[in-house]
Amino acid sequence: MRWPPFGSAILFELFKEKQSQQHYVRVKYNQTTVELPGCATNGKHRKGDKSLCTFEAFKKAIEDEVPLDWEKECTI
Repeated sequence: MRWPPFGSAILFELFKEKQSQQHYVRVKYNQTTVELPGCATNGKHRKGDKSLCTFEAFKKAIEDEVPLDWEKECTI
């Protein structure tokens, strides 16, 4: 009756810059910060911190992964 010795976590953090009101997203996987490929390499991140992806770039990066019609895509 013991839990298995493994597990993973994905954490999404949302930040807002006070001066510009720009929103950023940071992703962590098992407490390790992840630089999202669509943001860090294309200049769509906060200047000086490639782990902070602009919210617009984050939405674009995940739009193909989020189902538009849940019922249709979850039907067997």
